[in-house]
Amino acid sequence: ERGAIEQRLPAVFEDERRVAVWLTVLNRGGCGNRGRRLREQREKLDDQMRSGYSAREAAQLWNRWRGLNSEIYRSRC
Repeated sequence: ERGAIEQRLPAVFEDERRVAVWLTVLNRGGCGNRGRRLREQREKLDDQMRSGYSAREAAQLWNRWRGLNSEIYRSRC
């Protein structure tokens, strides 16, 4: 089974580390609960930000939002 997955790798994934991450995600069946939790956290934070925030909170909220987005991206979710 692993050989079949490796044969379908796109040419973009020439870096071995990226290939290993991609195979891990495929073998795990996606990002599972972690990805769902990250997306739920981002949705709650997005709702909070849309309802308004003070100037003091702005940097903290935006940094947290960017952090969640980068975690989702790194997790391939």
